[in-house]
Amino acid sequence: VVCVPKGDEFGYLAGEVKTADIENILQTEASIYHKGTYLGNVFINADLTKDTYDISLGRDESVRVKREQKKKYTSNVLLKGQKKTEYEYQLKVTSAKNKPCRLTLIDQVPVSQDKTIVVERDDISGGSFDEKNGQVKWDFDLGPSETRTFDLNYSIAWPKDKSLNI
Repeated sequence: VVCVPKGDEFGYLAGEVKTADIENILQTEASIYHKGTYLGNVFINADLTKDTYDISLGRDESVRVKREQKKKYTSNVLLKGQKKTEYEYQLKVTSAKNKPCRLTLIDQVPVSQDKTIVVERDDISGGSFDEKNGQVKWDFDLGPSETRTFDLNYSIAWPKDKSLNI
């Protein structure tokens, strides 16, 4: 199950197919079944430069994620002539499943293209961080009826004579 709380409060079932297993059927339509129930069709257009091909299998309403902003505090940094805003988010994932499931939770820290705007990530509760695109990712097992909480904290500092649009 994959959850992206900035996009939707529900998780999405996801499948992964080894590209080597489908290299002879590069562009085709496939029927998707889950636990004997027909979910629909998906068009496969595999990229042979990657080891795996990801397939979305639709919304899983038995997994919910809530993204709540706990803090947004802006201050002036007098000695540097900057403004600084600190952001704190809490991500809460809850399973209504009666079996454990493997879950991937994805969020993001802003990435600055301007050297005068500095983004610092603080607490990301052990998630992996991709410096290039700012993606924070947690992979974990979620037990039946279990709730897990993760923190996502970062700050942005910029010259006070610039306007910042996030």
